[in-house]
Amino acid sequence: AGDKLIVSSHWDALIALDKNTGKELWKNKDGDIRFRSSTPAMLDDNTLIVADSGAVMLVDLGSGNIKTKYSADGYNFSSSGQPLCLGKTAVIPTANKGVVFYDTESGEISGGFMTGKSIIYTAPYTSGSSATVEASPVLLDDGSVLIGASDGKLYRISSVGELIGAVDAGAPIFGSPAVSGGNVYFSDFSGRVTCVSLDKFDK
Repeated sequence: AGDKLIVSSHWDALIALDKNTGKELWKNKDGDIRFRSSTPAMLDDNTLIVADSGAVMLVDLGSGNIKTKYSADGYNFSSSGQPLCLGKTAVIPTANKGVVFYDTESGEISGGFMTGKSIIYTAPYTSGSSATVEASPVLLDDGSVLIGASDGKLYRISSVGELIGAVDAGAPIFGSPAVSGGNVYFSDFSGRVTCVSLDKFDK
């Protein structure tokens, strides 16, 4: 983030370091930030979006102070995936309910997409019917989004959360897909690397 390197210490704090000197610039130990299971993203030049525990927070990049906090009852944001910022909307992976669409202007969840039940539990304190997304969402040129999920499927959804299509890998997908020349490349937990055409995601 400019001259700042944003790092985390689990169960401790979110920290900004000067990337040139290593000097600590600020540290935030807020109760919803200190667990640091997830990866923050830059919303703009002055703001980080941080989703963890049960809250979504906008953090001032200069001071580390929380500008807004939205407590989302029933949602667990302890996923390693990074939010994808699409203008005023952030697509945020969760540990229990697929991905959510968070409106950064209203400060509320505006929708989402529920994936299937996780084949393997990886996120902290999840079990049962948890629908986990550990991979960071990937934006495509047409504005649609790819979601790799722990249910073993790679989904293509619209910018408002409507399903366009899915490819079933049969094993959890923990890493983000890569896109090149109309093809999608992704790996799964069984050790396979798969290439499929974007056309395969048509319903």
